[in-house]
Amino acid sequence: MKVLFLDIDGVLNRYDMFEGKGSREIISDEMVTRINRVVKETGCSVVISSSWRLIMPLSELSLLLGEHGFLSETIIDHTPHIDRRDNEILVWLRDHKDVTKFAVVDDEASDLTDVKDQLVQTSFDTGILDEHADQLIKMLT
Repeated sequence: MKVLFLDIDGVLNRYDMFEGKGSREIISDEMVTRINRVVKETGCSVVISSSWRLIMPLSELSLLLGEHGFLSETIIDHTPHIDRRDNEILVWLRDHKDVTKFAVVDDEASDLTDVKDQLVQTSFDTGILDEHADQLIKMLT
């Protein structure tokens, strides 16, 4: 199984989308399309590593992303809440031995040092760009 660990803020949105908007309005359909391309071209499943998993049940988060065209049926889980995002990913991987390849997409690298070789870092200024999607596809194929 191939897995994409997905952050949301700075990946599926950018800072200028937040002003005066609720969570349903701060997901970019264009950025969702880029993640969908990664999923379609690699056959990967998605595990939510975003802090959004701490404030919204996975079922509700899947519905919200689905409203923006996300292939929500590909979301299989979320990482546990421990301390650092890299530890959370490594614990999830430890418990899922059938993972053959994985990639991480996140705009913040400070707590991802132990998975940095699998990280594609986006920017909170731009969210995910085509070049990031291309890098993820390369990692997962």
